[in-house]
Amino acid sequence: MENLNNSRLIKWVDEENTRFKVFIGSYPDLVIDRVKKYYLMPYIYYIKPSKRGYYISVREGSSYKIKLLYRDGSLDNVIDSRKLGKNIILQWFYITEDGDKLAYSYSYAGSDEGTLKIVEVDSQDLIDELKGVISNLIWIDEGKYYYIRSYRKGKTPDGVDAPAERIFLREDYKNDYLVFGEGLETSHFLSFKKSISGRIMIVIVSYGWNWSNLYGGDINDPTDWRLIYGESSYIVKPINYLNGKYYLLSYDDRDGLGRVIEADNSPKIIIDAGRIQLEMVRY
Repeated sequence: MENLNNSRLIKWVDEENTRFKVFIGSYPDLVIDRVKKYYLMPYIYYIKPSKRGYYISVREGSSYKIKLLYRDGSLDNVIDSRKLGKNIILQWFYITEDGDKLAYSYSYAGSDEGTLKIVEVDSQDLIDELKGVISNLIWIDEGKYYYIRSYRKGKTPDGVDAPAERIFLREDYKNDYLVFGEGLETSHFLSFKKSISGRIMIVIVSYGWNWSNLYGGDINDPTDWRLIYGESSYIVKPINYLNGKYYLLSYDDRDGLGRVIEADNSPKIIIDAGRIQLEMVRY
């Protein structure tokens, strides 16, 4: 469904819409008022803390907003999707540690292709803007951040056919450098997170739901990022980096139920799932 203008896709959607309308009949008219009551209730997607307060992504009816909740309980509206255009949906946001700068992504009607804007929170002055499919932003310092760009058509800068992803370092809000993923094959995707100390970058390379590998290293030096765990044959999920060691959830056990691994030169099992599936571990 990458090409929404494909005639075969349009025909299929029309046929499915017609079939569903016949199947459901007049039932929507009977429940619309009850459903609308719940739909109009504010719905919080996620919260991110900063030194200024808590930034909140919330849907209020047909509007998507980013709000700032101060520690004294007062609340400010920072971004309102209605001011960005009709049928605009806010996708995600990231903030600097001090909470003075906000990066937020939005698109028309939920399309993957969108716009990333970075603004000064108080003045709403535009600092930077990127177009395309952008995700996972991590600030390093003033005017310097990492982000992931997804290529849904064409080729990556290093010549690999889409779909594919690459990690870029952007400096001074204008210069982009490809720092990770060069040569990574089609349909291999990326995500990353910063360690709790802020000194280590943790990168996940995945191939669908088939497998993932974990890389890590000095957050200021992408050339230091190396394979930490994974053999391209099972799923690995990062937990964090603590006291000089990486901790991760790996499904490389015989039954694929998962176990928590302390990864260094000699990996050690910290928690074994036994007969129960380990779904998530946080720190």
